[in-house]
Amino acid sequence: MPNTLDRTIDTTHNVLRQRLREASAGVGSGASPRDVQQMTDTFMASTCRHLCAANAVLVPAARQWLPDGSDLTRDFGRQCRQLEQALRRAKGKVYGQAQTVHLSWSSVWSSVRTEFDTTVTTERQIADALVTSLDPRAADALASRLYRLEVTAPTRPHPHAPRSGMAGKLARRMWSRADRMWDSMEGRVLPQPVQPRVDRTPHGLLTQYLMGNPRLGAENAADVV
Repeated sequence: MPNTLDRTIDTTHNVLRQRLREASAGVGSGASPRDVQQMTDTFMASTCRHLCAANAVLVPAARQWLPDGSDLTRDFGRQCRQLEQALRRAKGKVYGQAQTVHLSWSSVWSSVRTEFDTTVTTERQIADALVTSLDPRAADALASRLYRLEVTAPTRPHPHAPRSGMAGKLARRMWSRADRMWDSMEGRVLPQPVQPRVDRTPHGLLTQYLMGNPRLGAENAADVV
């Protein structure tokens, strides 16, 4: 039976895929330039937030708990950069940047779809391996943490920003503030990420650790000292 992490990632991918279809069809559908911009921004912001959160949550967990985690996460990181580069070109095309004038709409969205599909497949491999390897409660905790970070993650593509360690954490914080300032100035209205439905029974030590939110009582504090 699918658990919370499975459901959250599957639902998120489906939502992003639908937004990609809407954005890529906007130019030929007779939609106004403003509507095309809004659909593109919605897809781009939602995708960037999810990629950032996945790198912050799933990647460290995979490296720690999966035997082949380093290989999986290396492929995922490379694929995220390629998708974010494709998203930059799409944004540039929509907003009329000079560097994208020579690009056709079909080539721009074809590149985004290709990179998106490959990224989703790679992320799905990591998620499936984590669900198989971890206790269900620990996997649910990853889903909760994924959502919390996605809410505050950067909303624009930054393909060259660091993604792991302290450098990645600082970069996410810096770009999140900068992106939201620009979002406010441009009047971007962005939807909320997919929120997981997690059973609120008490968490064990591993679950608390994966959530990044330990609440250790006296009865188990000695176990981790």
